[in-house]
Parts: sequence; structure tokens; C-alpha cells
Amino acid sequence: MADKDLREKIDTWLNFKEKTAVAGFRPSAVHKTVPGATEKEIEEILMSLVIEGRLKVEWEIMCPECFSLIRTTAQRLEQEIEEYCWHCGREVWLDTFQPVFYFPGKKARHGTI
Repeated sequence: MADKDLREKIDTWLNFKEKTAVAGFRPSAVHKTVPGATEKEIEEILMSLVIEGRLKVEWEIMCPECFSLIRTTAQRLEQEIEEYCWHCGREVWLDTFQPVFYFPGKKARHGTI
């Protein structure tokens, strides 16, 4: 899919979602409505919109054992970290950080759960 076409489809999706109660979303949510594009392509365009100031991004750290949210950070960590999951009781090494995009002005989820 051409970058321009993909960008237009993402802009259409964002314009619709921005008028709803949706505050945050993952690239996979956009991917479901934009067939023919990869999640990586979508994530790259969403990151460019962060640079432009249209979106904000935070990074979720999930437990690989029980898939519970361990922490949300403003910056993507570049190294593995050791964390304790309060849900399943395991100490885990984490190297997977999932981006969550937010519309400016809408409340983002912060902190540790």
C-alpha cells in the first residue's frame, strides 16, 4: 500500500476516533480497519504523527506470563528490565514494550497497576 494512501486511511480513522470517548489505542486497533498494511507500517506513521504533535505515545510493559499491565512509561526503555508481576507473582525479564497512542488533551493511563 502506498504511504500516501495509508496515511489518508489512518487520518480518516483518527478523525473518527478523536470525536469519540476513545483516549488511547494500539496500532493493532488501526490495523483492523486498514487491510493491506502491516502493523509496523501503521506504527511508523503513528510515530511520525507523534513527532508532528498530533498524537502522544506511551509505552506499556506487559507481563509475558499473564499479560497483565506492569507499568506504563513515557519513554521507551532500550534495555531489558526485571520486574515483579503483582498479578501472577512471578519475577520476569521484560524486553517487550508496546506503544499506546493518545490524542492530546485526553487523559492517559499512568503508573503501575
